[in-house]
Amino acid sequence: MTDNLGNSTTGSMEVVVAAGAFQFDLARAVTRLTPSGFQLQLDGAPATNEVVLEASPDLMHWQPVATNPPVGNTVQFLDPAAAGLPQRFYRARQPQ
Repeated sequence: MTDNLGNSTTGSMEVVVAAGAFQFDLARAVTRLTPSGFQLQLDGAPATNEVVLEASPDLMHWQPVATNPPVGNTVQFLDPAAAGLPQRFYRARQPQ
């Protein structure tokens, strides 16, 4: 890699991509559309960092909706904007 001053550097980096241990529990009663919005529950989240819920209308453009801490490896979210939308996709991530 060379910067705009002509300085260059070399190196290597290892990236490990691992599947997350948490998942949405769609069978529970807490995952439902209510007048207040869409309620979601995420199970299996390590209680180390907060979990960020992101939403998308098209699986390409993602926006953060909420950031909540795990309680007993479970995180609950409420998306108030979902009540008036025909479809919405969700994903969650736990920054290190």
